[in-house]
Amino acid sequence: MLKRIVVCFLGLLQVPGYAQNKDSSYYYFREKENELRVVEEKAFHSRKESERLEANKLFISHWDDMVQNPAILDYRFDSLKDISILSPKNNLFKLVTWNLHRDDGTNFYFGYLLEKKKKRIKTGFMRHKTEENYEHFKLIDR
Repeated sequence: MLKRIVVCFLGLLQVPGYAQNKDSSYYYFREKENELRVVEEKAFHSRKESERLEANKLFISHWDDMVQNPAILDYRFDSLKDISILSPKNNLFKLVTWNLHRDDGTNFYFGYLLEKKKKRIKTGFMRHKTEENYEHFKLIDR
């Protein structure tokens, strides 16, 4: 009986640690989203093409930092209005795309494909282990 109580108590101690980890990644992405909104305004709404290109480089560098973290699949980025974010309900992938308008009427296209892969491995008779891997791919059309 005492053993069960100790196990339950130790199990409950793990839950706040998990929640704090989720909260820290939420705050990290929210902070990055706020930084992206400032850069987004200059990258997509500036009158000079040179300013748009420089701001887009900064925009890409922010995304390069964020895509390293697999928790990005769970964050929605609702306040970014000038980019397209497609994701299914099961959050197995996320497609982030945007275009940069040029003065000559053409566009440059950029984006990221973020993917969570699940692989089922047989470890013995009627035993399986599921591995999750996170991958991200940079999409540039030039």
